[in-house]
Amino acid sequence: MTAPLRLPIIALKTAQYGVLSLASVSLTAVAITVNHLYTLGAGALILGAVLLVVPAGLWQWFRTTASTGAFIGYMLMNVWIVVGFGWIKGLWDSTLKVFLGTLLASISTTFPKPAIGPFGFEISGILVFIGSLFVLYYALKLLPWEPKAKHKVALTAGPILAAIVVLTAYVIGDRDTWTPPANGIVKIGVIVPTDGPYAILGNSFVKAVQMATDDLKATKYRYELVIRDSGPDPVRAKDVIRKVVTEDRVDERLHLDRIPNCQGAGLGQRREE
Repeated sequence: MTAPLRLPIIALKTAQYGVLSLASVSLTAVAITVNHLYTLGAGALILGAVLLVVPAGLWQWFRTTASTGAFIGYMLMNVWIVVGFGWIKGLWDSTLKVFLGTLLASISTTFPKPAIGPFGFEISGILVFIGSLFVLYYALKLLPWEPKAKHKVALTAGPILAAIVVLTAYVIGDRDTWTPPANGIVKIGVIVPTDGPYAILGNSFVKAVQMATDDLKATKYRYELVIRDSGPDPVRAKDVIRKVVTEDRVDERLHLDRIPNCQGAGLGQRREE
């Protein structure tokens, strides 16, 4: 049996912030469930049930018995939601990608255009991050600790410093890097429809790329074009893009933004290992 927490400060904080803490956890759990429906399918409902039921059970246990174990368990669930979902999934994979990643790509071609998923997937990811901030705030309010003046300065400066570090890390990590090929041959994948309703645009783009490549004959590297027909079928286009990256092992790949079947392939995007 764990020793009960019966300090007056705990009782006061529970009355003030307990309901708000549990509400923030529950709402964030709903956003997490919606977000994971796109990747886990029906399995996301199990995850959502765990995130809803376990914290609520631990909180009720703590309110009833003032158990230290229940309080620690509830806080650990908060940490899981904040770090595992809010910061990693919500902040890094959704919020920064949608806003900062898109901004960087519009400013410089050094940064690749991020692959944006369905609206529901991305907006739920952003909501997960926002919800995790409330979860963190109320979790800190529940702790049996009253910060002194010097601690308040650290609590204010800490998030600012953390934000700078995270933004800097994302910019550095998102920056496109290119490793020169050992054999001196740069393979460029050109993925466009060469037949069907978009054949005129596709073939014109191929000719333009070929002309640009001819102008680079006097450069340090030799450029080899890997031209693949994306076709009129979007499903087939995705398979073609995948094969160009995994089988043809191109160093860069080009596509036409105005051709629907080539959307998402990326203009000058790096090969993913």
